[in-house]
Amino acid sequence: MSTTTSRFVEMARSVKGNRWMDWPAWSKGEHLIVALLLNDAEALQSEGYTMLEALDRLDGEFSVKDLRAMERQV
Repeated sequence: MSTTTSRFVEMARSVKGNRWMDWPAWSKGEHLIVALLLNDAEALQSEGYTMLEALDRLDGEFSVKDLRAMERQV
């Protein structure tokens, strides 16, 4: 697992079970990735995205396969 991937997994683990409002002040992209890893539709909605829109925005950074592999690590 790459350093970046490990960082996102750790970020998701650190807020798992918390409401998105209690998450740290990460960038929008970080919020989207963590929300996708946690399958948190409320967090995505708070950022103004649906799951498909978030995946589209992150296209090129991570594939769905990459995100699913990270999700399993969370």
